[in-house]
Amino acid sequence: MSIPALRSFPAVYGVKPTARLVRHHSRLGGGLRASSVAVNGEVGLRNRSGKKEDAVKEEKDRGLEPLYDDGFGGVTVKDYFAAARALCKDDGGPPRWFSPVECGQPAVEDAPLLLFLPGTDGVGMGLILHHKSLGKAFEVRCLHIPVNDRTPFEGLLQIVEKSIQYEHDLSPNRPIYLVGDSFGGCLALAAAARNPHIDLVLLLVNPGK
Repeated sequence: MSIPALRSFPAVYGVKPTARLVRHHSRLGGGLRASSVAVNGEVGLRNRSGKKEDAVKEEKDRGLEPLYDDGFGGVTVKDYFAAARALCKDDGGPPRWFSPVECGQPAVEDAPLLLFLPGTDGVGMGLILHHKSLGKAFEVRCLHIPVNDRTPFEGLLQIVEKSIQYEHDLSPNRPIYLVGDSFGGCLALAAAARNPHIDLVLLLVNPGK
């Protein structure tokens, strides 16, 4: 450690080195440059040339910037409750699939299909925080069960099965992802057990016992 570095200690740590310590490091010749001492939390920002801009440019060259806008932080739980209130109105229709507008068009060709099966609330907006990012890689469809609908488990299972079988017939080599939340996890397990010949990927969230 060089003498200039030692003399900068009071500004950084509030400690004044003794004269003996200064003489000792002077005889050793020092090992650190004064520019490498931390000041106001800036550690290692300056390279040997002392140019801060070069260090910042090096950081950018590492590819740390996001590849695309995945919508992170743009949607909150408040948005979920707002969407749930809008979808909880009884419209008298049967259970059905819908594609969230936020998902948009997949950025890849022949994107796999992702079917979201909701819990007992039946809203189908459980993935709202991830709609934008999932829409980049998947064709997303969500099952909506109206609030006053009384379709039994077997009826809901038939709806899921028919959709899976139809999509499989259209594109046999296209994988289908089933994301089941709570009660939807039970639906996903039942659908997969009854269709072992179809390429299904199960993602279960709190599926219960």
